[in-house]
Amino acid sequence: MFIKKKKIWEIDGANENNVTDEDFFKKRRDFLKLGAGSLVGLNLLSMQSLMAGIEYKKDKNINNLKLNTYKQITTYNNFYEFSTNKAKPAEMAHTLNTDNWKIEVSGLVEKPMTISMDTIFKKFPIQERIYKFRCVEAWAMVVPWIGFPLSHLLKQVVPTSKAKYIVFETLLDPKSFPDQARNKFFANIEYPYVEGLRIDEAYNELSFLAVGLYGKKMPKQNG
Repeated sequence: MFIKKKKIWEIDGANENNVTDEDFFKKRRDFLKLGAGSLVGLNLLSMQSLMAGIEYKKDKNINNLKLNTYKQITTYNNFYEFSTNKAKPAEMAHTLNTDNWKIEVSGLVEKPMTISMDTIFKKFPIQERIYKFRCVEAWAMVVPWIGFPLSHLLKQVVPTSKAKYIVFETLLDPKSFPDQARNKFFANIEYPYVEGLRIDEAYNELSFLAVGLYGKKMPKQNG
């Protein structure tokens, strides 16, 4: 007989929907560049300011997904710049200073811009999206993100026909991130970490820039 022992990170129940509801539901970082066939981007999840009391359109949750708790979402994180241990980012990320961060949009765009988070909250319609996802590491969560479609930002800067990709590049700051301060041969991964999308994927309605969760500003460890 095969007996599976539940790992510490696995959610109770048959799947990720069987999780505790959030009790108080009522309420990858430096530059963004489109161009040269790519867009170098800031992970907006790290931003801290202006989320308190923000107005947003709630997700109707028509699939009746049961959400992971706020505690689960904010204490089990991938943030290799701090640690590969899932619990450590929540303990360490308070040292990250994100005050006055701005997003620079340049490259193959008709309207390059530098935009603050204050402007983002005023300029874009903030909404909630409840997304179910599975990590390639074999863990899963259901999260009520707060943010806006990536296409809304792209339509503001107007990528040219030569721009084919968006590349998201993490902030490179060894003074803020312990793992980046290591010799490159001893770091957990190569920095800065890079992910990417094709332009058509970026314009898809499902592509979403998150700036918060559970109606609150994004905790730094989720950035």
